[in-house]
Amino acid sequence: MKNIIKDLFKRYKWYFIAISIQLFIINMTRFLPVKILGQIIDLYPNSNENMQIIIKYFIAYGVVVLIDATFRIFWLYLRKKIIYKIEKDLRNTIFSRFLNLKIIDLQKIKNGELMSYLTKYIKDIRDGFSSFINSFIRLIVVVILLSSFMFQINVKLTLFVYIPMIIDLVIIYILKEIIKKKQEKAQKSFTKISEFVQESTDSIRVTKAFNGEERNINIFKEKSKQLKKDNIAVSVYSALLYISIFTCFGICYGISAIYGTKLVAAKVITIGEFIVFNDFINEMYWPLIWFPKLITCMKNAQVAISKLEELYKLPIETLTKPKQTINGDIKINNLTFKHLDNLEVLKDISINLKQGETLGIIGTIGSGKTTIANILLKIYDIENNKVFIDGKDINEINTYELRDSFCYLTQESFLFSDTIKNNITLFNDRFTDEQILQSIKYACLEEDVNNMENGIETIVGEKGITLSGGQRQRVAIARAFLYNQDFIIFDDSFSAIDNKTENIILKNIKEVLKNKTCIIISNRISDVKIADNIIVLDKGQVVQQGKHEELIEKDGLYRHFYNQQSLMSMNTY
Repeated sequence: MKNIIKDLFKRYKWYFIAISIQLFIINMTRFLPVKILGQIIDLYPNSNENMQIIIKYFIAYGVVVLIDATFRIFWLYLRKKIIYKIEKDLRNTIFSRFLNLKIIDLQKIKNGELMSYLTKYIKDIRDGFSSFINSFIRLIVVVILLSSFMFQINVKLTLFVYIPMIIDLVIIYILKEIIKKKQEKAQKSFTKISEFVQESTDSIRVTKAFNGEERNINIFKEKSKQLKKDNIAVSVYSALLYISIFTCFGICYGISAIYGTKLVAAKVITIGEFIVFNDFINEMYWPLIWFPKLITCMKNAQVAISKLEELYKLPIETLTKPKQTINGDIKINNLTFKHLDNLEVLKDISINLKQGETLGIIGTIGSGKTTIANILLKIYDIENNKVFIDGKDINEINTYELRDSFCYLTQESFLFSDTIKNNITLFNDRFTDEQILQSIKYACLEEDVNNMENGIETIVGEKGITLSGGQRQRVAIARAFLYNQDFIIFDDSFSAIDNKTENIILKNIKEVLKNKTCIIISNRISDVKIADNIIVLDKGQVVQQGKHEELIEKDGLYRHFYNQQSLMSMNTY
């Protein structure tokens, strides 16, 4: 992530240089009028004799003020432009990173934290850059110019005034470390409350069904209370920074009043110089005011960057290997797979599936059925020479090309808050309405769509909330018929569909997708019985294999499922 920040600085280096030059000019034109007024004050006692000089000084004063206003306008525009360009580039980079992360890593990040990456963290980094431009560069320019002007008036007086400022900087440095720790704690509290809000939103139906509103409200109140407490702690220590600054300047003015008056009386400095010097002390107030805010913003940015560094440590999927033509053969050769926790999920799995064949996978819960689908989609990394597509090692096949050949349908059947049409086409405009309606017919969704007022242009609401579970699954199944990919995986995709409709859809799959390689994963015999070959999994191992008719004749887990589900079906009726 630090490299990205460096890249941003490198990309916009000319902006930073232009801003620095403008800041130098702005502050020169800001402090010069004060010096001019000091000289006018010294000339005023003999104004009659020095009238022409005084007029020239007033003209110079007006010119400097005009230059200051002009450059200040350009500086404000340039500052805003670079900040929002950096924010845009950073947001695009992070979002692209999300989409290229491996799903297995992405699933470890909670939704609330994902939102923090694209909202709060980016805002904190943007504010950090803004503070760098607005405060850090200005602080350096102002301190250099003011120190130069003040030393010109009197070196000793300047050093005396700087003593309390240096002490205050030490105090600020100590306080900033405390603020950093408090800010990190506040950030964790914010992330927790964001995650809870996201989870509560997703589970609102369950919460209401089980009267859990009061419980969730109480939990939210506790988390909100902790966030308030942590934010107050940050505010208290930030306030201490400002108090130390106000105290520092009170001392500085006291030193200037006592020692500066003595210098005026001794005619070491003029009255005009004394007034200008005190005005410069007042101008030094702003760099120290900026400093605590700068520290806070930079610390926030530092925390945000450290969080993004964690994200950027996660590996991304590469799509750089040459594209290859994929047809439809799958071979898995003695595959054993373990998750990151070293838990063995699959053991010595062997599958041989030819193009146009349908494979059924059934088994106990947690037996590794979905893991096989994830491996075929390269969601999980495996060793070489274990899985082959068309005789080629899956690790040597371009990831994009591989997934583009698959249509993977899950039980969840995620739908966008859009029309039925766009949910089937997935916003791909290469399909005609005739093709879409045909796929709807194959998915047994035609009657449902015809009964809707706007047909395929009906908005389904967030996550398809206006549709039933079976309708959502059939919308997803229509995608399979529409896209007509080389490989189609139905992962428990019929669980919410009634038996009569399911049988029609399965028949359509065998007829319409007869040249495609299909994998049907399910816990129900009725889903997999049409398959050319069925494997039965238990504890990650293939315990049975064969056709439906063969398996129900053998004593084993498959027949146990068949008898159990047949009995349940009879009891239902």
